[in-house]
Amino acid sequence: MFLRHSSITSFYNQISKEEKLVSKFNKDSNVYTIGFLAILALVVALTLGVLSQSLKPLSDANIKLDTRKKILMSCVSDPNSVATKDETWINDTYENAISGILIDINGDTVADVVPEGSYDFRNEVKNKGDARQIPIYSYTDEKDSTYYIVQMIGMGLWDEINGYLCIGSDWNTIKGVAFDHKGETPGLGAELVKPWFTSQFINKKLFDQEGNYAFKVYKAGKYTSGENGVDGMSGATLTTEGVDMMVRATVDMYSSKFNPVNL
Repeated sequence: MFLRHSSITSFYNQISKEEKLVSKFNKDSNVYTIGFLAILALVVALTLGVLSQSLKPLSDANIKLDTRKKILMSCVSDPNSVATKDETWINDTYENAISGILIDINGDTVADVVPEGSYDFRNEVKNKGDARQIPIYSYTDEKDSTYYIVQMIGMGLWDEINGYLCIGSDWNTIKGVAFDHKGETPGLGAELVKPWFTSQFINKKLFDQEGNYAFKVYKAGKYTSGENGVDGMSGATLTTEGVDMMVRATVDMYSSKFNPVNL
């Protein structure tokens, strides 16, 4: 009888221990909630990390293709003729017609190629010292005429604006531009990418006959035919001013090449 009573007591003690253990992992408890969220966060972080690494080659390839496309678009009178081309055409044309170098603030070549993927123009622009390295691309067309392309970066109304400026061998005549933006207003500042705006730049001069910088992006409606500039975007005064300042800042940044004494 004693043994039976002892067994029953032991049984109930075991149940009590298990109940206490279960209570520690009560789904309604704070410990359970915090633990569950921590595990979920870890799983999500690991999943995103794996996805990021697996998609990186594709992302890098898309960035490379987009850069090549914009450089080519800046060199032609009809940017849409490039924008509608497929990946094979863009890569083949770029590799046959475009070459690039890096120069220092004195205009001396520091690299015979622009490293695609690893070169960061934004970081270089922030570098105000002698270590700054900026790209110059050259483009040879079907008539064996050579143009030069320089990279631009500036600020619009809401965020960064950027692009490429194509210059003739005289380092004065604009042959074309290609712009992009991160957050300008559709129908207003975002018009900077449209052909009606970019086509105005073609064959305009950056300097006057005395070698003074003379190019201007005017406020919408303020441009007069014959002046050395282009008409701005209606309802987008700050973006228009941003483009104007960006072009001027680009000429200053590449001053070793745009030096008026070379004209």
